[in-house]
Amino acid sequence: MMEYKNDTNSQGKESHTQQDNLTTEVEDKIEVISSPRHVDSPDGKLVRIYIDGCWDVMHSGHYNAIRQAKALGDTLLVGVHSDEEITKNKREPVMNNEERIAMVRACKWTDEVVFDVPYAPTLALIESSSIRADFVAHGDDIPHDATGKSAYSDVTNRLKIFKRTPGVSTTALIERLLLAARYEKEKHTSKKKKKKTEKKTKKKIEKKK
Repeated sequence: MMEYKNDTNSQGKESHTQQDNLTTEVEDKIEVISSPRHVDSPDGKLVRIYIDGCWDVMHSGHYNAIRQAKALGDTLLVGVHSDEEITKNKREPVMNNEERIAMVRACKWTDEVVFDVPYAPTLALIESSSIRADFVAHGDDIPHDATGKSAYSDVTNRLKIFKRTPGVSTTALIERLLLAARYEKEKHTSKKKKKKTEKKTKKKIEKKK
């Protein structure tokens, strides 16, 4: 996939002497979309933090996670999983790729957006020229991938854990939306039945007359 950079960032891909083949393979699957707040670190002094997620039906927990990850370093790279990757490892997303990317880019703590990243990050990924992260950040609710393996087992030595926001989740929000939709449907059905009954009653009265 193509990489998209701001005009202020003219750097291309950096050459890596180690893991060249693996790194190239990883980079070919990644699309980088820099936000207007993109901050590069050519001198290597700024700490680059990588955090990834589905970011489906964005809520306060997501934004708090991005905020906490940003506080761990200077430049925050936010990885966004594709629809296919989410479906494979979790469930089918409610929002599509473009919608989820837009939500992440709108967050003030986001410096760079990296699209189509794997559900389970690897060292090759975070060390690739597309990301160049010093650390990976995630909440204390470490997920498992489709194989049942911890999604962050390959980067444990570079992992920084922060506190997950309690009491809010995409799953819970979806359940509430489904309940609300069901309630509205039942209410609408009830109104239709009531009108139908009233109409029948009116006809019976008219016949008696």
